[in-house]
Amino acid sequence: YEHSSGLFARGSFVMRKSGATMVNSNANYLWPLQYSALEAGIGYQFGKGRIRPYIAASPYFARLLSANQTSGSMNFDMIKSKSVKETDFGLMLTPGAFFALSDDISIYGEYNLLTGLQNIETGNNQRLFNRGYSFNLGVSMRISKLTNHEASENKPETKNYFRTKDADDALIHLRGIIN
Repeated sequence: YEHSSGLFARGSFVMRKSGATMVNSNANYLWPLQYSALEAGIGYQFGKGRIRPYIAASPYFARLLSANQTSGSMNFDMIKSKSVKETDFGLMLTPGAFFALSDDISIYGEYNLLTGLQNIETGNNQRLFNRGYSFNLGVSMRISKLTNHEASENKPETKNYFRTKDADDALIHLRGIIN
């Protein structure tokens, strides 16, 4: 949702793969993790021209779907052993920019910086936090609600079904993200 003042709200459900790799004494260790996460936040869009930079902050809550430790042919399920917490929460900071192709369609590029705020390691002697970044490209389509005046012009029999002040106050962006 976007307001004509430049403020906007955003939310998403994402699937995220992360993890780490380490080489020690010619042994390769892998820790692939997979999360599903809900994100909801606010932001501000600067300007009204064809190029509109923005910044957003979104807290997230994530659920761990899979976590393994792999070394060679050995595989260790970290969820079954309860060596990592099954939930995480943190903050996503997102600077980006919209590039208007028309009044209703834009493409955008953004950088996401993810900072986990919870130690996901269950052991007392280790600390492990989710940290990550991504670059996203997407398409944004603006869908405006009709005002009472526009609705009555398009359908004379329509009676006060829409309750927005003007079309600019009710913008919805549909985002398709390509990582």
